[in-house]
Amino acid sequence: MKRHLTKIFIVFFSIMTQSLDIQSQDLFQKKADSLFTEKNYGEASDLYLELLDKHSINRSNAYLKLAFISEQKGDFSKAIYFLSEYFNLNPSESTFTKINKMAEENSFSGYGRSDFNFLLLLYERFYLWICLVLFLIIGFSFYLLLLKKLRGEPTALRHKVSFVFLVLFGLFFLNVGGYYSQGIVKSEQVYIRQAPSSASKVVSNLTGGSRVNIIGEKDIWLRLLINGQIQFAKKSDFWIID
Repeated sequence: MKRHLTKIFIVFFSIMTQSLDIQSQDLFQKKADSLFTEKNYGEASDLYLELLDKHSINRSNAYLKLAFISEQKGDFSKAIYFLSEYFNLNPSESTFTKINKMAEENSFSGYGRSDFNFLLLLYERFYLWICLVLFLIIGFSFYLLLLKKLRGEPTALRHKVSFVFLVLFGLFFLNVGGYYSQGIVKSEQVYIRQAPSSASKVVSNLTGGSRVNIIGEKDIWLRLLINGQIQFAKKSDFWIID
């Protein structure tokens, strides 16, 4: 009996703690929004950043407000970073255009409406729908192959190969986001190296606000894809867009 009462108490205490934490987050977010409305941007910014770091809040709202604050302060590279985080949560043509316009006005490199960026926009916007279509196609193909097997009918090799290719493509599409991200230079200047080592040859440099495509990490180094070549830079010099 005591054991059951202890379990009930633990569950009740856990629920109450979570409820209080949610209420606390809500109060802090309302306070941050209030400070923002009062144009007390310094304190509002600090509070939004703390909430993003420690709590599960309305991230879209926080990123959009932080982007506005950074733009007002003239910190355009940071404004683009926050807008990019907002864009990841709410892909839209207007945000995409805003990011590229701000980058062009400040001569930041790595932006523009390239074919790659356009494909990325489509990927972000229609990811769930494409996954659903792929799932239905793979499921229907599997059903047809299984039906043939149950009927004792032979299955052509090309159909088996096509099904395997379809499954592999589906797995690749589902996981491609995990291998690719983007980063924005937060330092005044970053050295881009040929290999992940401080002793490696410097092949180019990037100024603050520049955007790069990241295809992996190695220790303290980011693996970058620049002009079709794999190059490296220190992770600490970038804001990485999640």
